[in-house]
Amino acid sequence: MLVLLDAIYFKARWQATFDATRDEAFHLADGEAQVPTMHLRANFALATRPGYQAIRLPYEGGRVSMVIVVPDPGNTATAQRLDDGEMKSLLAALRTPPRHVELALPRYHATFKSSLVGIFKSMGMRRAFDFKTADFSGMTGKAQAELPLAIGQIMHAAVIEVAEEGTEAAAATAATMVAKAIRSPPAQMFRVDRPFLFAIVDETTGAVLFAGRIADPRQAS
Repeated sequence: MLVLLDAIYFKARWQATFDATRDEAFHLADGEAQVPTMHLRANFALATRPGYQAIRLPYEGGRVSMVIVVPDPGNTATAQRLDDGEMKSLLAALRTPPRHVELALPRYHATFKSSLVGIFKSMGMRRAFDFKTADFSGMTGKAQAELPLAIGQIMHAAVIEVAEEGTEAAAATAATMVAKAIRSPPAQMFRVDRPFLFAIVDETTGAVLFAGRIADPRQAS
């Protein structure tokens, strides 16, 4: 009888768009694959924390950034460590002055869909799913016995696309003009070539708007 819908949409251009894309090796959990890898030389904030390295990629305007976390080889527990406290420490560490970085990041498109009923029940929300115990009379204006309602399903779905010009933007390989006559300072390499974590963060509040893990950039989920 009822559908409760909540939606959020995010689309933004990178502050510095990628200027080259080529197929390169990505180290999977069980092998290696060639994936489209975007390249850019620019200034980014970097952080090294126990078990992982991270980089902050700002979007235009500077209000929102993507944080990429690359666990050290063999470290599979980074996702469990990134709780609220660790994320706050990481964001603080990424407020250091930017360095000249040569970044290599896979282009990826990911989707996720899951039922949240079990999660809500495990958190203690049980009555709302049972016709015998649910009470939505305050919403319907009628007694539960007269108009019995209960939640049947809660679905969550997310889609994210990261490409040369930005996030959730049309995929296109940008060709940026660069002045070659000026010698660039030495760049520190930051290569994202194994399973990694990402978070889109509001720089003002520290709120994480989207977060996920990419194990294989070739897969759509």
